[in-house]
Amino acid sequence: AIATFQNASQIQHGTSSYYALNAKAWAEYKMGNYTDAISDWENVLNNSTNLELAFNAGINAGNTLRENKNFNSAITLYKQMETKFQSYINQINLEEGKTYLESGNYQQATTIFTNLSKLSEPLKDSAIYWLAYTYNLESNYSLAISTLSGLIQTTQSSDTKANAYMLEGDIYAKASQYVNAINAYKNAINFGNQTTKLSAEYNLGLMYYNNSDYKDAINQFAYAINNRITDPNTALNAAYYLSQSYVNL
Repeated sequence: AIATFQNASQIQHGTSSYYALNAKAWAEYKMGNYTDAISDWENVLNNSTNLELAFNAGINAGNTLRENKNFNSAITLYKQMETKFQSYINQINLEEGKTYLESGNYQQATTIFTNLSKLSEPLKDSAIYWLAYTYNLESNYSLAISTLSGLIQTTQSSDTKANAYMLEGDIYAKASQYVNAINAYKNAINFGNQTTKLSAEYNLGLMYYNNSDYKDAINQFAYAINNRITDPNTALNAAYYLSQSYVNL
């Protein structure tokens, strides 16, 4: 696939060449050739006249840099993008905030997310969620929970509600407040898409398991295993805890 996309990108027919180069970068990424993928995405970012294609290529390059822990390079890339994509500047700032968060610069991340939380939907919801996530990493659990509760009340997005409930459940689980965690994960199941629901079902199983409620835990772990195509790794973990539940019974 990489070789074919390379051949296509060398044919001089304008924008289509950069679509081929973008596809080549994805293939390289999936092969683990991150350096080549980043180089090709930056080529698309700097040279494609298709604004949306160039922007997405920049975001992909930044995400890959962050995945490799090259946080300074990611921030430099985003700063360069700000001048080129004025209409996307808030989305770029959100990615900058996530980068600071991942690098442990919680103060800078908080400042960015707080500013973005004052904007209109849907970026506002994302900023509030990541603000709560930052509070969680700072061990400010009460502020994280109150921020999530406010987001749950105001958002119109089912996916956002589900993600907020998931994070809420994780915080309660960390504090061994199993009843609150169970309620949060049940709400995440009600609002979440297939992937979020599967994670919530598994986490709910863990809460039952940690609370020695093995019969209910078995039902949750069995659900994760039966839907293993969605997330094989979660299903594998569920299989382990399912076996342990049987042992404990």
